[in-house]
Amino acid sequence: MDFFKTFCKICTAPSYISLLAEKSPWKALFYYLVLALLLAFVFSFFESCHVNKEIRKGCEFIYEKTGGFQFTEKGLATIKTPEERKEYEIVSSRGKMRLDYLAGKGINEKEMESWEQDTLYGVILLNKAVLSWTKYNPREASFMVMYASLEDAPPKHPAMQVLKKDEFAAFLTLLAENRSSAPLRKELKKGEYKDPLVLSRILEAFVSFGNLCLYLIQYVLLGLLTVFFFMLIQIFRMGPDGKRLAWKVNCTLTLYAALPALFAGAILQALHIPLLDFQNIFLLVFFVYDILAFNAYYRSFGKDKNNNNDDEDKNEE
Repeated sequence: MDFFKTFCKICTAPSYISLLAEKSPWKALFYYLVLALLLAFVFSFFESCHVNKEIRKGCEFIYEKTGGFQFTEKGLATIKTPEERKEYEIVSSRGKMRLDYLAGKGINEKEMESWEQDTLYGVILLNKAVLSWTKYNPREASFMVMYASLEDAPPKHPAMQVLKKDEFAAFLTLLAENRSSAPLRKELKKGEYKDPLVLSRILEAFVSFGNLCLYLIQYVLLGLLTVFFFMLIQIFRMGPDGKRLAWKVNCTLTLYAALPALFAGAILQALHIPLLDFQNIFLLVFFVYDILAFNAYYRSFGKDKNNNNDDEDKNEE
C-alpha cells in the first residue's frame, strides 16, 4: 500500500519528491523495480492475449500447408515434404510474424533481408532446436534471440542473446546443420501432431516470453541506464547551501523522479502511437519531473534555512 500511495503522490504532485530526499535510495530503487516488473507483466499479458488470437488463426493455415509436425530420430520435421525448407508469414495488427522451417539447412544474410522490412518477430523451427527472435535495434539490424534445445543434453548456447544479422545467420546455420547423436528430450514423444493447437501453444509461449523479456529490457535496463546517466551528470550539482549535493540525495530524488516517466512511457508504448517510442517518452517525462523534484528540494531547503535563521533571531532578542 505504501508503494501505491507514494507513486500516486509523486505523479500528481512532483514537489512531494522533495520530502523523500532523505529516504534510503535503496528503497527508491526497490520501488522502481517493482513498478517496472508490474508494468512488464501487465502489458506483456495484454499484448499476448491480443497476438495469441492471431497466432491461432495463422497456425490453422500453416497446418493446411505442412500437414502438421512430427518428432523422429532426426528431430522435429513437417509431415509433408520434411526435407523442404518452408517459410510463412502470419499477418497481425502490429505487423508480420514469420515462421521458418529450415529442414536441416543453413541460411545466409541475403535471405534474411526480408526480415528487416515490416516483420517484428518470428519463430524458427529446426530439427534439434526452436528459436524465437524479436527486432532489437532496426537501425543496426540486430535481433534479440531466445534459444531452446530439443536435445536431452546440457545446452551449448545461451538461452538469450542479442545478435547482429551476420552473427544470427551464422548461429542459425550452426544449429540447422547440427548432426549430434543426442536423443530428444524425454517429454517429446515421437509421433505425428496434426492438431494446430500444438504449434500454437509453442508460438504463444515464445511470443509471450519474448514480449516480457523485451519489456523488461526497456523498463529495467534502458530505464536504469538513463537514470544512472542523470545521476552522473548531477554529481557536481551544487546544493542551495553552496556545497555539492549529497550522493544519497541525488540518487533518491532521481530514482523517484523516474517513476512517472516509466509509467508514462509504458502506457504510450502500449497504445502503439507512431513516432512515440518508450525511450523518447521516458526521457522527456523524466527530464521534467527531475527538474521539478530538485527545484522543490531547493525551495524546501531554503525555507528550512530561513526558519532556522528566524528562530536564532528570536533567541537573540
